[in-house]
Amino acid sequence: MNILKYLNKSENSVSILFAISILSMSFPYGFPLFGVLTLVFVLLKIFSGRFKISINLGFIIYFVTIFIYIFGVFLNKGVIYSHNKSDILNIISFIFIWILLSDLKKIEYNTLFKKMIKYSVWVCFVISIISIYKFLMLTKNVNIDKFYTGNYYPGGTSLVVDYNMFSFALLTGLIFNISILREKLTISTRFFYTISLLLIFLSIAFAGSRRGWVLLGVIFVCLIMKFTINSLDVHKFFKQTIKASPIFLIIIVLFIFFSNSNNLFIASNEIDKLQYRFQTLKINEVDDSLSSRTKRWQYAYEMYNDYDFLQLTFGKGFSYLPKYGKRFNTDLEEDYPHSPFLSVLLYGGIIGVFSLVLLFLWTIYLTIKNRKNLNIYLIALFYLSIPIIIVSSNSIFSISLFNLIILIIFSNNKRITRYKELEGY
Repeated sequence: MNILKYLNKSENSVSILFAISILSMSFPYGFPLFGVLTLVFVLLKIFSGRFKISINLGFIIYFVTIFIYIFGVFLNKGVIYSHNKSDILNIISFIFIWILLSDLKKIEYNTLFKKMIKYSVWVCFVISIISIYKFLMLTKNVNIDKFYTGNYYPGGTSLVVDYNMFSFALLTGLIFNISILREKLTISTRFFYTISLLLIFLSIAFAGSRRGWVLLGVIFVCLIMKFTINSLDVHKFFKQTIKASPIFLIIIVLFIFFSNSNNLFIASNEIDKLQYRFQTLKINEVDDSLSSRTKRWQYAYEMYNDYDFLQLTFGKGFSYLPKYGKRFNTDLEEDYPHSPFLSVLLYGGIIGVFSLVLLFLWTIYLTIKNRKNLNIYLIALFYLSIPIIIVSSNSIFSISLFNLIILIIFSNNKRITRYKELEGY
């Protein structure tokens, strides 16, 4: 197989980028692989004469949100903050992905989904092995130099500072792994993906992300409901039981192993940290678990109330970033509200909030309208990602995986206008 021809097919390049976006959120490799690869894939399109761009309402809304962000940077009066630099690089990559998706034909989406699922599961499988090993070493008071960020060492299984984003990345592999196990597989293949599913599950469970735990619970409840519905049909019940039997077997083995390994967790304080965070999920502990967020949200409203009319409407740029860093005494020079909606309110005003709300609503509408053409597990991933996105990050452009999901959903919609460039070049 000619590697360049393979990479020049959008169903291949986009699926690779999807897996790389998972890697970039879950493993600290220290170089801009995601951005570099998007540039390489677009250059292949140009040199092969397959450069195309497609326009529809979803992309128009998306580019409006980009324009508002760039306008917010303009309001900085020449100052470009570190968060702006990373977001702008991401935005350039997302524009490149839009170009790649423009060359994707309707009949190629099934291939895209299959490869995207397979590559993502493999990446999450490898990450889960590394993360569980890191966690076991951590419980024995052994830290691995690779995972230090300055003087900070992430707790639990997380390999990066933001364990919510780590859990979000691996959640993708968990959902896609479930989709593979629902297919007809050989015994050996089913056993591998069962092992993969459990390792990814354990990696998320021990990451310490409260949102990750909640979403694991949601997925578990959905699976139980699905299994219960199928059990109404005796034939389907036995069929589902046979498929699920390797999972039950491995769970029993793991339970026996953990219950008889008294020396497995030497550093009990690491387990205590996870138990404490889990306790904060109780109803009477919710206020304490959200206190760090609500203080930042309240500060955003205080700042916004001091805006004049034009600033209320169009925003005031990103001058809030250093103010947040100073107000909350973080180790970083810049901080943010931890809500893309409040961030856009500060840098883009009411117009910015309106565009972001419209972006979410239009994406939701398309998942309903095009549900037969979209992969159901991609749709599920979009909805499960919302609780993480709305209380994390500075802007939606900070999270490459979420943007990829949105762009794929938009590209799957009926095109209004399609432009071809450099045909036959």
